Amino acid sequence: MSLKKGTEKSTSGDGVLDGRKQNTCLSVQADFEQAIDISANLHNKVTKTYTAKALKELCHNKKVAGKTSGKQTVYHALQEVPDEAIPEAVAAVDKEMELLLQQLTRLKGDQKKVQTESVVFCAKPLLSELHDDINHLAQERETILARLSQNVERGFRHISKEEKSDIHQDWKSWRRHVSLRSRICRDLWQKCSEVMPGNMSRTELWESLGLEGDPLD
Repeated sequence: MSLKKGTEKSTSGDGVLDGRKQNTCLSVQADFEQAIDISANLHNKVTKTYTAKALKELCHNKKVAGKTSGKQTVYHALQEVPDEAIPEAVAAVDKEMELLLQQLTRLKGDQKKVQTESVVFCAKPLLSELHDDINHLAQERETILARLSQNVERGFRHISKEEKSDIHQDWKSWRRHVSLRSRICRDLWQKCSEVMPGNMSRTELWESLGLEGDPLD
């Protein structure tokens, strides 16, 4: 089969190159025999003689690679040289991933800390509830003082040991309540006054909440 010059020759060369890329490695032994597989693979669109010549020319032009050992030549497609920047890019990605993992670990720790503080904070009574309890205790105190005043006006009387014991137990119970509520109120006030809204002072915040007396230290 003869070949025309010009476009047909160029097209045939491209066909041989495409066929070479499809067959990564072909072993050939003679100028005529080495083109058999490629020519057959191209459905005999080019002759075996021209295929052998085209392979040599493609190898000479460094479009394919060839290695000769004795009478045998092995052609294969050129291997792309790895980009030197790829290892640096991979290292940069690995470093960024490591930083992100460290940041994720810190965020998880912060999240756990915030959740713990939230549970502790929610377990404490609200400031409004403490204010109501204080008012309730104040009313009870006024009632007790009124009763005591009435008893004083009526004169002293002998109090039995049982009554003294009951009064003492009540007194101890109320002291525990007052101490506990005072500590809770102080802790809650410290939390509320850690971050002041705007330019508001501790005294202004205390008064804005409707609390009486001086702010807790």
